[in-house]
Amino acid sequence: MPPEFKEFFWDTDFEKLDIKKNKKFIISRLLTEGNMETFRWIKQTYSKEEIIDTAKTSRRFNPITANFLKILYNLKEEEMEYYINAKNMNYIYKG
Repeated sequence: MPPEFKEFFWDTDFEKLDIKKNKKFIISRLLTEGNMETFRWIKQTYSKEEIIDTAKTSRRFNPITANFLKILYNLKEEEMEYYINAKNMNYIYKG
């Protein structure tokens, strides 16, 4: 992973991150905290299926990121863990 991405993993031992073993964490973190450079890297490093799988199973997004992924990959809220969890927690979001 590019060393300049270390700033997005302030709470993690960056050198120990493995792009295969920690892919869901890395994708979620970079999509939520990153920028266009990190998004391009994600798309070059991971398959569309891996990104969609993360979009469906991660609870770590913020509302903007979840909505972006929902629109970009034509996903339904009921198949995304972020929205399922938000509804169960009575979290108010604008989708």
